[in-house]
Amino acid sequence: AGQLSLFGGDMEVDAPEFKVPNTGEWSIQERMKQEKIALGLFLTDHPIAAYRGLVPEASRTSEVRAGSPMEYRVAGMTTYFENVSPKSGKPYGRLIVEDEDGTISVFFFGRSFTEWQSVIQSNGPMVITLEKTYSTERGDSYNGISAVSLLAVQEEHTTLVNIQVEKRHVTQQFCKDLKLILGDAPGDCPVELEIVYAKKKEHAKISLRLGDTVNPSDALLQRLRTMVGDARSVRLKQGNKYLD
Repeated sequence: AGQLSLFGGDMEVDAPEFKVPNTGEWSIQERMKQEKIALGLFLTDHPIAAYRGLVPEASRTSEVRAGSPMEYRVAGMTTYFENVSPKSGKPYGRLIVEDEDGTISVFFFGRSFTEWQSVIQSNGPMVITLEKTYSTERGDSYNGISAVSLLAVQEEHTTLVNIQVEKRHVTQQFCKDLKLILGDAPGDCPVELEIVYAKKKEHAKISLRLGDTVNPSDALLQRLRTMVGDARSVRLKQGNKYLD
């Protein structure tokens, strides 16, 4: 670049200095994502490791591959493909299940496909119940029985601060005060705001997951209860159960 002859000579050429932007350090999730895109595998860790504690009884793909024909539960990151049977013309689902030990292909046919299609096509971390079979013609086959999103399981085990308030109290000032209180107690606990619509005998609720995460200390809960004006309207919740 910038040469005017075969060897360039002593001529100086001004070129703009290239500066690499400082984008900060990637999170472990982003690092794993980029490793998968660039190399086709995970190096730092495997995403499914974060969900192992939710399903400690789940088998690994290596155990399923080496095990005898029987029923298994296996946890892994999933990729969904939909196909059509050339014989019957009916659709079926193929789910690639990947964990730290490798992958297996699980097939959902007939009633299992119809019942679990909405779950398996969502991809992401799942725990799959499958039946392993063997034939001399096809070797090992893995037929899906059921599927559960580990994101849903994680949600059921997540403790959050639940705030219930009637719609008429949700004013601009209320939102400003709530933001200030939550901002004073940073932490990892999510906050759910349930807005109650009450009309005579009819009641409805809208649940909103706020962007703030907090430390659910007794002091924070008391500040929120004072602001809302009802001690039973600010509670800790896990899944659909209140913890108090």
